[in-house]
Amino acid sequence: MSGGPSSSSGGQACLQPAGLSGALDEAAFRKSVEELARRHEILRATVATVDGEPLLQVDDAARVAFAAEDLRRDGAGRSGAEAEALRRATAALRDPFDLQRGPLVRVALLRTGAERHLLSIVAHHLVCDGWSLGVALRELAACYAAYTSGGEPELPPLPVRYRDVAAWQAERAERGDWHEALEYWTAELAGLPTLDLPADRPRPAVQTARGGRTPVRIPGDVAAALGRHARESDATLFMALLAAFQVLLARLTGHDDIPVGSPAANRRRPELQGLIGPLVNLLVLRGDLSGDPTFRELLRRTRDRCVEAYSRQEVPFERVVRELGLVRTDGAPLVQVAFTMQNAPLPATPFGSLSLERVELEPDAVQYDLDMEVWGLPSGLEATLGYSSELFDARTAARLAGHLEAPTAACTSSSRSRRLGRRARRRSSPARAS
Repeated sequence: MSGGPSSSSGGQACLQPAGLSGALDEAAFRKSVEELARRHEILRATVATVDGEPLLQVDDAARVAFAAEDLRRDGAGRSGAEAEALRRATAALRDPFDLQRGPLVRVALLRTGAERHLLSIVAHHLVCDGWSLGVALRELAACYAAYTSGGEPELPPLPVRYRDVAAWQAERAERGDWHEALEYWTAELAGLPTLDLPADRPRPAVQTARGGRTPVRIPGDVAAALGRHARESDATLFMALLAAFQVLLARLTGHDDIPVGSPAANRRRPELQGLIGPLVNLLVLRGDLSGDPTFRELLRRTRDRCVEAYSRQEVPFERVVRELGLVRTDGAPLVQVAFTMQNAPLPATPFGSLSLERVELEPDAVQYDLDMEVWGLPSGLEATLGYSSELFDARTAARLAGHLEAPTAACTSSSRSRRLGRRARRRSSPARAS
């Protein structure tokens, strides 16, 4: 799953950073990483090309790359070492992987103080997803706690391997089990519009993943109202936030058909909950703002769309695109905007004598023109807006993030029954959107 206070993604890699405080046993930590790779074969995979198609292959002798380094040097002090650790963790997203030789997972333990470390786990999207990083962190914690207490990890056996899941998906596709779902997505993605986003610059002929993130403020009272009204509409907080985000996009673009990509964990089967592997699937959720709806009506439409899409989340997005022959003729990506909401995957299990802390990064790689990420934390909601720096200036992105406050406030009891009106479909510049 995605960037934010605890995990980030960009380009072809995903990152899980975490701060560790306490006396750390490096040998036990290294052994824990090795046990994780032994337990999950996908972490030992490389990519071969067979008949022109990429194929994951597991190397039983392969290991996850592990590096430990002390950054306390040159009199930089703790603050300097921590800044360097954050810089390295962010830069790790840009380091290329050798798909054929591997490894496709890199773990770094960066010492920044006498009892302070930054843990960085970087994995290629071909072998891992955001959910998997949470699994990896929990199992590393369990292994480390066992080894440092003189015991052995007692993790439950994995009911399936990733290769079993891949074979099961292939069998389902061959049997035609996805026929109805493909028919649904054929209709759902027909005539997918290109959003006329208020960019500062035209789209380049070749767009890279260069970008940034800016914070989005969601006041506590607005978050509480969103959650309350979502429950009253038999919806979820995710659906309410998505609807509010689509209101902003409608105001910015002048469109009333707002397609937004959103990752689905695709782990409804219980045996997949603890498996590391690239199971995440992208769903395209089209916001319908036609007919001047109230926020209550928009939320109902969003709920219905989400329920229909999530019931068909097992069909890989790439297969849908391939089967339908979907391609843009204007150079824009098929999915320009994304929305993600998730809970921080820091483990509840003890990390031995170490305390675990979430770490905030500012990754400079993005996958979409714009993407909003929301994290449900004990302290409330935290959110960021990612943007392509080839299209948007940082100041423009900050203004867009500020304009999100108005749509999110539209769910309050005094306004949620008010029609969104022409403002929801007026083309506005970033500086004037309201």
